[in-house]
Amino acid sequence: MNRLALFVVQRPILAWILAIVLIGCSSLGVAWFSQHRAEADRLSMLEIRAERLAVALMSQTVNGSLIGALSTLSIVDPIVRHDAQSQGEFNSDAITKILEKVGSYHGADGLFIVGADKLIHSSWGSGKSLTNVDVTFRPYVQSALKGNANVYAAIGTTTGKRSLYFAVPMQQTSNAENTVIGVVVARIGLERLDQLLNEHKGIAMLLSPQGMVFSSSKPEWIGRLANKPDPALIQDIRRVRQFGTLFDNQDPLPLGFSIDDSFSSIENNRHAVIKIPVDWQDPNGHWSLIVTEDVTQSIDSDQILLNALGSGIVLLIISVLSLHILRSHHSQVEATRQIEMYAANQVAWANHREKIAEANTQFQQQQSVELLGQVFLSHCLLLFQTLQGTFYVLAGDAESLALKATFGCSLKTPTVIRLGEGMLGQSVLEKSSRVLVSTDNSPWVIRSGLGNTRPMALFISPIIFQGNVLGALELAMLKPPSAEVIERIEGLVKILALNLDVLQRNLQTQEKLLIQAGNPESLL
Repeated sequence: MNRLALFVVQRPILAWILAIVLIGCSSLGVAWFSQHRAEADRLSMLEIRAERLAVALMSQTVNGSLIGALSTLSIVDPIVRHDAQSQGEFNSDAITKILEKVGSYHGADGLFIVGADKLIHSSWGSGKSLTNVDVTFRPYVQSALKGNANVYAAIGTTTGKRSLYFAVPMQQTSNAENTVIGVVVARIGLERLDQLLNEHKGIAMLLSPQGMVFSSSKPEWIGRLANKPDPALIQDIRRVRQFGTLFDNQDPLPLGFSIDDSFSSIENNRHAVIKIPVDWQDPNGHWSLIVTEDVTQSIDSDQILLNALGSGIVLLIISVLSLHILRSHHSQVEATRQIEMYAANQVAWANHREKIAEANTQFQQQQSVELLGQVFLSHCLLLFQTLQGTFYVLAGDAESLALKATFGCSLKTPTVIRLGEGMLGQSVLEKSSRVLVSTDNSPWVIRSGLGNTRPMALFISPIIFQGNVLGALELAMLKPPSAEVIERIEGLVKILALNLDVLQRNLQTQEKLLIQAGNPESLL
């Protein structure tokens, strides 16, 4: 958390950019999720509506009253059964009245009795008479003669009208093999099914087993092909003649979208798509009910936008609070660190003052200038990690500096340096200290039993007390000193200057006393 808080404090603009990007991505995610959830809900509701519509279609066809009436007619009416088995006169008044009564009651526009010879024995309905017409090629007749009641949709080859053909087998129940002796066929227009499809709020259509649109709430789609067109499929469509002569001279147009995907683009709008099988016992296979819904209209886009906007606002508030908390946390950490640093500095300063006091005490105890210089250089090692040092005192001629003590130096250290000679002599003339930073070509070398190394900095300072130069010193260090270290070294040099002045005065006083006592030999 400390790293994150530091990042927020050091790079506030970048932190805000990242927060805004995160808010934008999260809002888009919420919008996508809301859209996806809404589409899933609409798809589930559409599936329920599709199942209800499929039930309604089945109730109008294989599960409807017309199939029941035909089944009853084929079983119990002796006139109808006799007509199917007779070889004599067809379309008698009695059979015509029966067919008319049943057909009119159930809204059929045609009713036929087909014998086992696959010829229409008697017929009733609109259009020309179909008596003695051979219907061998009709799939619904072929299926019914095998004992299967079925519903078959087709377009008339002569009328071009879309119709449903209900075919129920007429069986000889007295025969052990239950032989089919004929077929009762009813023909109705597709108006009822069209009406059911039109009642659906979206798009609804019926597809043949070959994928052809036979009925649709969009009439212009009738005759289009939902499956991928290929020569074999088109040849099969023409062979079964289920669409009459519609495709004798032209290929069917594609539907233009996939019926197998849950969502498809229809007329540039996103639609939910549900596919339900419809089992009419069609010899060619199952039919399919397709229903769609335009989700761009049924889904509340404003609500999705509000959800995304609301989540963005919430995340913005959270981001502002989070950034504020991180900045506050960083401020607390920084304040704690400052307090700890202050406390550590106070302890370090107290320790330093204790060591300075200890050094001052030892300075006062020395009885010679050489010992004073040696003790000073030793304390510089303890306090400032200096690895070399020299201590010079102004000679009696006041024109040169005499070496009085060294620390870690070679035997080649100059014993006398004239004022103005070298950097040390120059600093005495200028009465100012300086720090020289070393380079790879520096002649300074710190030697020890383990090897040699070059110092990185050299501190040079005159020893001044009350404006008078008492001497000079130089200290070699492994790294350049900070301003605080320089200040502390200069403070220790001032203490040295005070003790050096006192020591020199004491020595001068002792020398005068000895001279007055007439004992000059004691100076040797």
